[in-house]
Amino acid sequence: LKEMRYQPCCGVVYCNTCIFGSWACKDPREKGQLCPHCRADNHTTKETFIERLNKRIEMNDSNAMHIMACFHFSGRWGIPKNIQKAIIMWEDAGREGCSQSFNALADMYRVGCDVKRDITKTLKYTKLAVSKGNIMATHNLALYIFFGVGVKANKEEAIRLWKSTASNGFRPSLRTLVNNDLISDDEYKKVMSAFRENTKEDIDLKI
Repeated sequence: LKEMRYQPCCGVVYCNTCIFGSWACKDPREKGQLCPHCRADNHTTKETFIERLNKRIEMNDSNAMHIMACFHFSGRWGIPKNIQKAIIMWEDAGREGCSQSFNALADMYRVGCDVKRDITKTLKYTKLAVSKGNIMATHNLALYIFFGVGVKANKEEAIRLWKSTASNGFRPSLRTLVNNDLISDDEYKKVMSAFRENTKEDIDLKI
């Protein structure tokens, strides 16, 4: 998965490869100085960043909501730590389409970080994240199904999900299948072909 970067000036999300590539096409004096999409100043103060983020939240920008929820959860960037506010904002962001927010809630209840551990809520938010297309949540759901954590164990269904996420470029799923001998040689070739197509990585975990 590519590392992503959110631009609070305009709400555009870039992978770092794209953002660095866009800088290479600009005037060398502007490299890293301006947003490659809206041309706003990239080098801003913490206060300006939060101000831009709040403006995006007013526009129901789910990514901005997610980031602000993370700040409330951790108490970073001058935002007071407030777990309940973080939970509410993550739920709002998830409903607006940010699958990461549902996944964050699932992880919070799974680990018991500042809340009581709750497998029922973990599964609830994991499934919501999966419904929004979150590949990491799908991988995690397969783990719960494989071991019967909070759900009836179904190894065949778990393996099917891991094959799907591995084919879509999620390396932890690929390693799970290979390291635990859960995939035949013929199936491995099919999954690896799709993995390479989606990631452009020429790897072979069985060598």
